[in-house]
Amino acid sequence: MNRHYSPIHSNNFTNHLPMYRESLKRLGLDSDVIEERCQDYIHSRPLRDIHDAGIDLSKKEKKYVERYTYYKDQPGDLEDFLGPLLSHASESLDAHLFHGLIRLAFAIDNPDQDEMAKALAFWDTLSHPEEGFDVYTVKALSKKASKVPKEDFNHLMELRTSLSLDFTGLSISEKIDRVLDTPELMNHLTYLTLEEDTEKRIGFILGLWFLKTRDFVVLHVVNAFNALTRLKPYIDNYNQWLQDFWIKAQLYCLLTDERLPVIKIEIKSWDQILTEVHAASDVHDIKLIYACKELSERFNLVIFNKIAHIVSHKYWLHH
Repeated sequence: MNRHYSPIHSNNFTNHLPMYRESLKRLGLDSDVIEERCQDYIHSRPLRDIHDAGIDLSKKEKKYVERYTYYKDQPGDLEDFLGPLLSHASESLDAHLFHGLIRLAFAIDNPDQDEMAKALAFWDTLSHPEEGFDVYTVKALSKKASKVPKEDFNHLMELRTSLSLDFTGLSISEKIDRVLDTPELMNHLTYLTLEEDTEKRIGFILGLWFLKTRDFVVLHVVNAFNALTRLKPYIDNYNQWLQDFWIKAQLYCLLTDERLPVIKIEIKSWDQILTEVHAASDVHDIKLIYACKELSERFNLVIFNKIAHIVSHKYWLHH
């Protein structure tokens, strides 16, 4: 029997293996290299096989197994479940630092229906209110419809700097709570005035903020934006999801205040970048490079070429 690793490990960390493997494939690495890297990942983390009768599953893992069993027994194409599943529950799109959303997007176009069953089960496991913050309460504080999201975003980040919030020793969820309890910031969140180029403008804002911070959380926001726009054909109320995502993106970006110099480098083509991608080995680097490739091509934004080049050459700093 093939191993079926739990989607979480250790202290509720996400198992990146299926997303890592798919990123490596889509970036064009050789199958032998992919297998070697995936084995390295498996051996470096305490991944648990849910078929192992000798382990006690957590409450979350038990729900995952229940939903996986449901989906794998369904006839037909499991992508047919995406529309109904994504017609609601946008309030939990940031659950597990957006990993449910990201893994779901990776399962699209994967010929392995078992991987889609696992991704759907993981999403179901995370899709309940306590996994994300109450975006609707936060939106009630967002009184301004932004026609210039870049300027309003920059103003919000500068305001956060002026407040000198201390996040020392806090977890990500505790940092979010600190931001939510800061009315000076909450009153300056904005929602989007949706226009034809809104997604492109949001992509540029997030890409530039990553270049300025090279922050681990912002990395996940960029990955999540790619996942959301990748899932767009399956989301009937996509504009609502985009609004909810933007509220959450602003909040997660407020968790970092570090400013780093934006590195000046030559913008390379993707053909050039892909010849160098083997230099990146960290799972988050690989996933980010793949997200950058998709966002660059989807929105014609060369800022993501720059990010991918920086990441593949170890220019960025891990936090």
